Amino acid sequence: MSESDRQFWRRMGLQASVSLVGAVILALCVTFLSTGHLADEQRARALLTSFYAPFLIVPPIMAYATHQSARIHRLTRRLDAAAHMDALTGLANRRAFMRDAGEKLAAHDPAAGPLGIALVDIDHFKQVNDRHGHEAGDAALAHVAATMAASLPPGAILARLGGEEFALVVEGDCLAAIEAAVEDLRRAVATQLFRSGGTVIATTVSLGLALIRSGDTVSRALSRADNALYEAKHAGRNRVQFEAA
Repeated sequence: MSESDRQFWRRMGLQASVSLVGAVILALCVTFLSTGHLADEQRARALLTSFYAPFLIVPPIMAYATHQSARIHRLTRRLDAAAHMDALTGLANRRAFMRDAGEKLAAHDPAAGPLGIALVDIDHFKQVNDRHGHEAGDAALAHVAATMAASLPPGAILARLGGEEFALVVEGDCLAAIEAAVEDLRRAVATQLFRSGGTVIATTVSLGLALIRSGDTVSRALSRADNALYEAKHAGRNRVQFEAA
């Protein structure tokens, strides 16, 4: 039982005790006023049971129901958050990204500037796992996620889609601003080393960038970004590749 539950039941016990004492006194007073004398023990019990039992039972039940409802609400919110979060990196997961990116696309006003979507892949991630172990691989994922999150421009969305792949939605007043923001992420990862098990490890990322088009969906934009990511890897990695015209 949690501390909050123990405190709750202590309050309920105190409330029930006070209610019981008050009910007994009130029952005796009513008996005296109606008969002119105090009832015997059996009659007092009967009066207490018939008239005042609801006053003893209902308040604790209502309080308990309210308490449990609040707990269920908090648990539901935690479960919903967990269902949309990547446990290793703390970023949004694929489900959350598809939802949030979809909302971003639906609300986007092209007159305000372009909207870009990028796929990000950690270069040679398998080698990190093979050379340094899976703990180092997990540390690399967390490091890259934290580095990119710290470099995000305002309004951007970053998520881990799975494995060593991340996705990004970024807006700007022009294409050059979006390309600069994505390049800043690439540079931040490339210039920040991390340590795992006493070993200093360097990581880089490749990024494929696509612009949102009229009538686009998240899936279609991601497909074009994926093609650009393939080109970035083919061209040597550790670079940003814009989609082909």
